[in-house]
Amino acid sequence: MKIPVQTIKGGIMKLKDIRMKPKLIGLFLIIGLLPLMGIGGLSSWLSRDALIKKSYAQLQSVREIKKAQIEKYFTDCKGDINVLTEITGAFRKQAFDKLKAVQELKKAQVENYFQERFSDIDVLSQNETIIEAVHDFAAAFAQDGKRIDGSAWKSAHEKFAPWLETYKGQSTYYDLFLISKDGNVVYTAEKESDLGQNLLEGKLKKSPLAKCFYKAMKESAIQDFEPYAPSNNQYAAFIGAPVKRKGETIGIIAFQLSPEPFNAIAQRRDGMGKSGETYLVGKYEGRTAFRSKPLVVGSGKFSIGHEISRDYIDEALSGKSGQDIYPGGFGKLVLAAYAPLNLKGLNWACISRIDLEEAMVPAGDGRNDFFGNYIRKYDYYDLFLITPDGHIFYTVDHESDYDTNILNGKYADTNLGELVKKVLQTRQFGIADFKPYAPSKDAPASFIAMPLTDGKEIQLIVALQLSVDSINSIMQRREGMGKSGETYLVGPDYLMRSDSFLDRDNHSVKASFANPANGSVRTEAVTEAVSGKTAEKVIKDYKGNPVLSAYTSVKMGETTWAVIAEIDEDEVMSPIYNVLFSIVIAALIIGVVVAFLGFSIAKGIAKPLMDGVEFARHVASGDLSADIDVSQKDEVGMLAKALREMILKLREIVSSVKTATDNVTAGSGQLSSTAQELSQGTGEQSSSAEEVSASMEEMSSNIRQNADNAMETEKIAVRAADIAGKSGQSVSETVIAMKKITEKISIIEEIAQQTGLLALNAAIEAARAGEHGKGFAVVSSEIRKLSERSRIAAAEISELSVTSVAVAEKAGEMLSLLVPDIRKTADLVQEIAAASKEQNSGTDQINRAIQQLDQVIQENAAAAEEMSSTAQELSSQAELLQHTMKFFKVGGYGVKVSEHSEKHILPLAHSENRTEIRHENNRLGILSHEKIIAKDVPDTYPAIADHHEDEGFERY
Repeated sequence: MKIPVQTIKGGIMKLKDIRMKPKLIGLFLIIGLLPLMGIGGLSSWLSRDALIKKSYAQLQSVREIKKAQIEKYFTDCKGDINVLTEITGAFRKQAFDKLKAVQELKKAQVENYFQERFSDIDVLSQNETIIEAVHDFAAAFAQDGKRIDGSAWKSAHEKFAPWLETYKGQSTYYDLFLISKDGNVVYTAEKESDLGQNLLEGKLKKSPLAKCFYKAMKESAIQDFEPYAPSNNQYAAFIGAPVKRKGETIGIIAFQLSPEPFNAIAQRRDGMGKSGETYLVGKYEGRTAFRSKPLVVGSGKFSIGHEISRDYIDEALSGKSGQDIYPGGFGKLVLAAYAPLNLKGLNWACISRIDLEEAMVPAGDGRNDFFGNYIRKYDYYDLFLITPDGHIFYTVDHESDYDTNILNGKYADTNLGELVKKVLQTRQFGIADFKPYAPSKDAPASFIAMPLTDGKEIQLIVALQLSVDSINSIMQRREGMGKSGETYLVGPDYLMRSDSFLDRDNHSVKASFANPANGSVRTEAVTEAVSGKTAEKVIKDYKGNPVLSAYTSVKMGETTWAVIAEIDEDEVMSPIYNVLFSIVIAALIIGVVVAFLGFSIAKGIAKPLMDGVEFARHVASGDLSADIDVSQKDEVGMLAKALREMILKLREIVSSVKTATDNVTAGSGQLSSTAQELSQGTGEQSSSAEEVSASMEEMSSNIRQNADNAMETEKIAVRAADIAGKSGQSVSETVIAMKKITEKISIIEEIAQQTGLLALNAAIEAARAGEHGKGFAVVSSEIRKLSERSRIAAAEISELSVTSVAVAEKAGEMLSLLVPDIRKTADLVQEIAAASKEQNSGTDQINRAIQQLDQVIQENAAAAEEMSSTAQELSSQAELLQHTMKFFKVGGYGVKVSEHSEKHILPLAHSENRTEIRHENNRLGILSHEKIIAKDVPDTYPAIADHHEDEGFERY
């Protein structure tokens, strides 16, 4: 049924009496057009000034950001070089400490070696064999007419030579000498040409062996290295000591020292890198020469005796110790540690040295060392390590300035040279502005430097060559700068300090310094900025174009740079005219659109609202047959659709409620009958539960007796297992004791064998003694017999012990097999006892559960009686609901419940009858109340819609 919309007629009305449609049209026109008129005029006036101010504000912001970034960049650079200086100081200290440790170790090893040699010669000179050998060789040499091929000398040689040669072979000495007090060389192990020579008046009287002889006749002494003719004129050193017999010096024993032990000590280069090594030097008769063969100095060409001169060597030979940086070969600087050696009779020194560059720079391959990785990570061009006298001993890139002197060399006039001079004077951080730098192919370069001091003196200088790319990475970030905007730096010489974005060919840093005529920037902004001023204005840039320029100054050390941020004036002004034109067009279009939309929207809102008012009046009077016809899809249309759906749901709900009240009335009677049957059944269940409870009591008593028997059996089995285990342990201990007895008997057998061997040796010695040894031979024979009898007896005891051990081990094995079975039995008995306990506990629980079940059954009987009374009350409430629902008029819509269908709506009593009832209702075309609700009102009544007929009835 369509409801017509009523209209209001009348003459002149007040605003509140005007209908919705004309009100809305007028309101939309006022709201849409008046603001546009005001905004259009105001925007035209404010646009130009706002854009100019915004452009200046943005330029100022960019300028200050760039200035802050450049200042931070130089602050970071200063921080970087501070850290680098500290790290370099740590590397320097580490290098000195490491070299000092190596030096002290090698010094101690050499001094210890000579102490051992003096100890050897002193001990050997007092040996009875040596004393006898010197005496016999000297006597034989004199007896044979000072010849070494006479019978007497050969006899002495046969007697002493094996012992002497064996000793020499076991030592590191080159040769061993026995020299009589007359200076005759009566024995040598190597049998060189010095054998048989006289050191006092022969051709060897000025040899190092003769010099050693003179000293050694008084006390143990050593002779430094000198060429020695009998040894192919090789450098040789000698050590000797006097040999005394009955308080009289009868000669000396001397050793010719081999250079190999010195070389072995000095040439061990663990942890010394490629250029590090230790070598020995000595000074004798005014000549300073090597006393060990160097491997690095001279590239291995120098040998012992080669003369060498270094300041630190002279210091060491004069008795001083220290370490410092010194000039080395081929212009390299070396880190040298030096110290004199405390050697009796020798003026020697120990020198340890390594190239300064290798010592200071952690291991790496060229640009892959620590400093190379550092400058790549933090974007520097190069790094320099410079001594206080200006020597550049390390750079990462090894350009032409490497290994030169920056104070007095060919690059002394560069900005790096000037910076190093300044840092040496001020002893503080310094920075040098960009200038062409010859070693970097004349590219403009800037440097920072920091001295490393020990609190008093400058130890070295660390310098960094800055990269233009780092500055460009800051200045060429152009976010918000448009097409023509850029920022750049200019120095006090009006040359670029960062590359221009718009003119890379003429106004990059490199191009600006290479061609100042085309690359300089002498604008008003630059002139004022380098003088320390900050401002924003329209000027002409380096290309002659008018630009909005914001400029200021930034300090680079003691130098002032200009920071310039500019954008073309044309690019700034072009949006202003575009904005004005767009505002005018937008105002015209918006006015037309607002008028049309206002009319349409007002019409679409007013009419459906009137239809809705009339519809609501019908529903309020109880007429559920009313309808509303609105076809819109906006919010008003959605409201009309919701009203239609509401009336449909109301019709269906009213019909369903009427049907449900009839079903509830019939079901309540059936529910009362069911409650009575339930009460009778619970009585029967209670008597059955009591019988089950009595049976469970008897079963529980039997299980408890079984559990007690199992526990007693468990205790007996555990005791048996413990006794068997202890027996097995006793047998094991017996086996161990027997094995120890066997071991002791084997020791007795070894003692018997050794006794027999000793008796045999004694018999041999007795035989050598002849008549004097006969008595001793008889005793040794008896000892041999006793040892043989002891050995036989020990063997028999050993055999018996082995047999006993085998028997005991077998008994132990049988017990070890028996113990697990006994323990297994004990475990099974324990499991039986545990199971009995669990059964006993289970029967108790079942008994309690049956008692609880009996109580529940009695409670169910009481509940059934209460349910019967509740069903009667439910029937009376259903009749009251039927009377209330007669208010609603459903008309021809929804579902009507006829008299015929009412007769066929069966009672919903027992669950076995519900399927039959549902089929009967479906056959007659009647919907049960559950289906009506579940089909049409799922959102409004979810508790009913989500359940089938059975559950629906129970909820009712």
